[in-house]
Order: sequence, then structure tokens, then C-alpha cells
Amino acid sequence: MTVIKPFRAIRPNPKYADRLVFTSPQAESVALHGTEGPIVLPLKNLLETAARQRPETAAGQMEAYHGIRTAINSLLNAGQLKQDDSEGIYIYETTSLGISQTGIWALYVLSEHEKIKVHELTFDDSVRRIKNYRDNTGIEGSPVLLTYAPNLQIDQVIKHAKNLEPDFTLGNDHVLHRIWRITDAALVSTVINAFNAIQHVYMADGHHRLSAATMLATEQRAKNVPVFNELSALFLSFNQLQILEFHRVIVPDKAIDIPTFFSLLGKCFYVQEAWNHPVKPNEQRQIGMCIADQWFRLTVKPEYYADKAVAASLDASLLQELVFGPVFGIFDPKSDPRLKCAGGPRAFEQIGLICKEHPDAIVFTLSPITPEDLIRVANAGEILPPKSTWINPKIPFGLLIHRHGRNDQEGNSNMA
Repeated sequence: MTVIKPFRAIRPNPKYADRLVFTSPQAESVALHGTEGPIVLPLKNLLETAARQRPETAAGQMEAYHGIRTAINSLLNAGQLKQDDSEGIYIYETTSLGISQTGIWALYVLSEHEKIKVHELTFDDSVRRIKNYRDNTGIEGSPVLLTYAPNLQIDQVIKHAKNLEPDFTLGNDHVLHRIWRITDAALVSTVINAFNAIQHVYMADGHHRLSAATMLATEQRAKNVPVFNELSALFLSFNQLQILEFHRVIVPDKAIDIPTFFSLLGKCFYVQEAWNHPVKPNEQRQIGMCIADQWFRLTVKPEYYADKAVAASLDASLLQELVFGPVFGIFDPKSDPRLKCAGGPRAFEQIGLICKEHPDAIVFTLSPITPEDLIRVANAGEILPPKSTWINPKIPFGLLIHRHGRNDQEGNSNMA
């Protein structure tokens, strides 16, 4: 059973939307000045990264959270943000590079009994930071991404909504975001009832936010204070997911003896030269490697993945088991600073920057896992190493904001 709720979203005033919201998560500008009206800073800077720009001390963070609460109230009072006058469920569509993805945006009700099926480890420090932010601001500026088996009733509601003019459109030549708001009671009930009949939903993107939300709700129940029991969520059916590669870069802490290294690799992999062409694998058990500016193709020998559990047989897990642990001594991928991850459309650009800063870095390129693999891992109750999947869409911060009620004015001083 999957319980969802409508909500009153806080949305950018269309007059300022192109300055308040980065049309893509990779936008580089930090401020845009309007030719008319007040200077408008992007919401991501005002309401999210501001917390990371303060010292990691209780006093510094509380000052940041106070500034964030003040900022969102000021934006609402100035009319740069507006809150919908009634609750609704939202249809969200993003189009980029000719690919459109559409889903339902609503509140997922956290349950002490029904659990979202997850597939990936989280970093403890990231969970702590997100939990504190959530507790002290109450703001959810972007949703987690959940996925489910295709459902005819939900598809019909989406199709009906998309026959109408969207309530909100934002974008440019590279990416377009469109939102339709559903307030009709019968349609809202249809969507809610359809999700009630869905036995399992799966975490696609947002593991850290889910862990933080669950941890905070548990603490709030124990303290007998109002519980932030909902999580802003975009629900996409399996056939709407797009999974891209997530590569690894090792920054050794000491010089690598290359002949010895290749001898160790040869025990588990067939190693072929790639004639110095970057290797971008498109199937599992094929891994690219660049060392000393030379590219190689590694093929995992069958005996090292046959008869393994689902998660353990995927490339990110095999690299951890066969290379990162025994060769480099990286046994905790969640915290070891020698392991870097680069994913998504700018992955090779990020890898280039890492290698420029660390000439001895060793690059490992992986193929993307499939949605079917992701579901198999989750259903088996298994876990992949962190940063194993780069899943699109990445929803820009501030398109639809959900704010929990208790922290509209004052925050919680708990900085555990």
C-alpha cells in the first residue's frame, strides 16, 4: 500500500521564475539581475546552499537556518513566490535532448510499517546534514524520485491532464519543465486510490533525503513534537526512468607499481588495450580503465560473478570486491577520500578535472545498470555501493516547494 497526499505547493511567480530556478541542476550562474524590478537570487542559493556557506558550528548553522526561514517568508511577502490556494496533485514533465519523462508529484506519507524499497548505501554525514536542514527549515525544495510498476489508471489521469494547457512552463532550448495542477476531487481520488493499490514503490533517487526524513520523523515521535511525516516525491513508472553511468576515479595515496597492478588485475579480468580511445561500456561486466594516460578494457572473468547475488554481480560491486578493497585498501566506499564518483552527462568533464588535479588518478568507467537490475536489487533486499546509479530526471530546486508547518517562523536548536 502506497499512501500519497495532495499539497499546497509554493511556486515561483512566473515573472521571476527564470531567475529563481536554475533550468538545469548544472547551471553555473549564482545570481541573475533583472532589467526590471528587484535583483532576484536563485532559490537554490537562498534556501539551500546558504546553509553550507556557514561554519559547521551550532551557532553558524542556526544563523544560516534563521536566514533561510527569513528568506522564504520575504519571497512570499514580496510576491516572488506564491503558495497555491488549495491542495492539489501535480503532473510534472521534463524534456531534454528529445527525451520526455512524466510523473505524479505529491506527498508520500512516511510509514513505520510500509517501507520504500531502496538499492543504495548512503553517506552518514550527508544524512545528518539533510536531517538538520529539514528539522530547522521544514523546506523541501525538490522531491525524491520514486518508481513503480506502470498503472493504467494513473496513466489515464496523466494523459487527461496533458490534454490541457500547463499551469506552469519553464525552460530553454536545452530543457523544458511543464507542470499541470490537478484539483478536481474525483481525479485526485482516482490517483490516491490507484497508489493505495500499489504494493511497492522503489527509491530511484534521493536515498539520503529518505534516510534523513525517516530518522527525523522517528526522533520527533519520540520527543512527542509535531512530526514531519510527509516527503515531497515525484513518482515515475518504470518505463519513464532514465539511468546513466556512474564512474569511479581512484586517487592513490602512494605511487602504484603498474606491472604489479596489471598482474593483480589479470587474476580477475581479461585486459585489452583500447588504443587510447576512452572506453564507454554499454554492457555489464565490461569496464573501462585509464591509467598513466592509457585506456584499457577490462572484462570480468565469469567465475567472479557467476552464482553471485544480484547486487554483488553488478559492476560497481565487483570493482569494490575485486579491486578497490584488495588492491587499494578502500573497504568503506562511503567515507574513503581516495574514491571519487562522477556521473551523468558531465561525468567525463568532471573526470578530466579530477585527473588534472591528480595526475596519478586511475579512472574506471562503467555501463549504466538497467531499471530491471535496480528493481531486482531492491526486491532482493540487497544494497549497491554509494553512487552506483545516476538517474534522470534531476528536478531543479524550487519548481514546487513543500514546507512543513512547525518551522514557518522558528527553528529547532537540535544540531546533533
